[in-house]
Amino acid sequence: MFFTLVSCLVIAGCIPSELIQRPTPLSDDAMSAAMKDLCSRDVVLIGEGANHGDGRSLAFKSELVQRLVEHCRFDAVVFEASSYDFLEIDRRLTKGQPVTRAMVSSAVGGLWNRNDEMQSLTTFLHQAVVAGRIRLGGIDDQLGSAGAFYSIGDMPAELAALLPSDRAAECSDVLRRLIYGQLTSPSPEKTTLFACLAEMRRAVDAAPEGIDRRTRERLLINIGSYLARQGADRSQYLDGRSQAMWSNFRWLVANRFGPDAKVIVWGASLHLSRDARAYPTFATIKNFGSYVDDAYGDSAFFLGFTAAAGSYMEGTQIRERPKATVGSLEAAALATSTADSIYLGRSDLESLDEAPASMFGPSAAPVTAAWSEVLDGVVVFRVERPPTRISAN
Repeated sequence: MFFTLVSCLVIAGCIPSELIQRPTPLSDDAMSAAMKDLCSRDVVLIGEGANHGDGRSLAFKSELVQRLVEHCRFDAVVFEASSYDFLEIDRRLTKGQPVTRAMVSSAVGGLWNRNDEMQSLTTFLHQAVVAGRIRLGGIDDQLGSAGAFYSIGDMPAELAALLPSDRAAECSDVLRRLIYGQLTSPSPEKTTLFACLAEMRRAVDAAPEGIDRRTRERLLINIGSYLARQGADRSQYLDGRSQAMWSNFRWLVANRFGPDAKVIVWGASLHLSRDARAYPTFATIKNFGSYVDDAYGDSAFFLGFTAAAGSYMEGTQIRERPKATVGSLEAAALATSTADSIYLGRSDLESLDEAPASMFGPSAAPVTAAWSEVLDGVVVFRVERPPTRISAN
């Protein structure tokens, strides 16, 4: 669920911060109800459809994150996005080096940073992280995020520079081939890269303690876990990715955020639900959210989004969203209200028993589940729309 270098060109930080206006709060009744449930929690996981193409959900999430930071003392925001680029942002801040809005936008990644609904949040996060009000992090070990300012730029050369010059060129080249999706598996190059990573790690282990060493240790761990999954079947790949995301989250809390941090996690509901086994792909494996649930219990909150009708964006195409059917969660939620959005809390979801819903995205068939076992709250829109794409200026 990320954009590869060959599939898109990401426009990062293309709107100057001084031009961004905070949007008028959207769906305020649903927003206020969600805030009441989320504010007291230690970890809030804010999902969305796997297609990442729902504009109203994105606008709601963007406003919600800002409110949680401003009013509920949340002080860390984590994205289902490049761990590498967020590690570089953290290193720069630790060293007192500049961090630009474009860097934050780039690290957030192309699933979101090209959308107008994201721009006010990007500005807010940049200003807050530079001021020291929050910390930012990424939990994804996948490589190849188009437009990434560090992981597809300076990172390969920096890590290769840990090695003797005659070895550095080979290792830098094969790492770049992994980043650009040019390695086949199995292949001699994969074996070569594992050897390069081991040599880099020995060099890092011999370096003095400090932010450079800690950052490079984590970079190498993530590259290694991503490399190990190359050639795996889909189930094995997703299982390993969930474990890597959980490992990164635990590391961030233990080493960068602190045990008392209040953390917001942003991503897809497939990864950020308490239990995704109702979805066929995750029927036999744990998703990231299930690890959070095991560790945090009721101090974590899992929020999802869905809609009864409308349209969404898939890639660059706008598609019609299947209309909710009688008996669906969406139809039941909106049946007794004329509001354009409804918030369902835990007790509301429990009262619905099992019902079909398009919670994991409109491009797949609705999933039937006891939704109170999957999520703690759901925002249901009467009509969804695609996000508004922005262009470079």
